[in-house]
Amino acid sequence: MRKSSIFISAALTTFALIVLYSVVSAYQGMAKTATPIPQVTAATSIPEATSTPEQTALTPEQAGQVAAQVLGHNDLLSAESSSVNGTNAYKIIFISGDIVYVGLDGQILSIQTKPKVITVQVQPTKRTTKNNHNNGGTTPPISNSNGGEHESGD
Repeated sequence: MRKSSIFISAALTTFALIVLYSVVSAYQGMAKTATPIPQVTAATSIPEATSTPEQTALTPEQAGQVAAQVLGHNDLLSAESSSVNGTNAYKIIFISGDIVYVGLDGQILSIQTKPKVITVQVQPTKRTTKNNHNNGGTTPPISNSNGGEHESGD
C-alpha cells in the first residue's frame, strides 16, 4: 500500500511539472513573437493640421492636477467624466468633499467646496429656582436637593 501511494504521488508531481513547463515555454514563445506597441510620450507633438479637439483634451490625471493646484491641496479621491451646462468635463472629487469641474480644455468650470463645520460647545448653566409656596397648590416647587425629591406645597 505504501509503494502505491508513493508511485501515485511521483506520477502526479511529474505531471504537474510537465504542465508548468509547457505553460512557461508557451508564454515565453508568445512574448518573443509579440510586436511592441509604440509608446506615445508627452514630448511627441501632433501636427496642427490633423489636430482635433479630442486629441488636445486633458487626461483625468491632468485634470486632477489642475484641480489640486486651484484648491491648494492634494487629497484627490476620484476623477470621472461629467457634464456641466452641456459641456463635457471631468468631475474631480477630493477626500475633503470639495468638487471641481474641469473642462476638457483645462478651464475650471465650477468649484463646489464643502462648508466647514464649526463645533460649538455650550457649558450647561446652573438653574436657580425660588421656593414659592404661593403657587396655588397645583404644582409643587422644584427643590435644589440632589435626591430629586419634591417639596410638598403646604
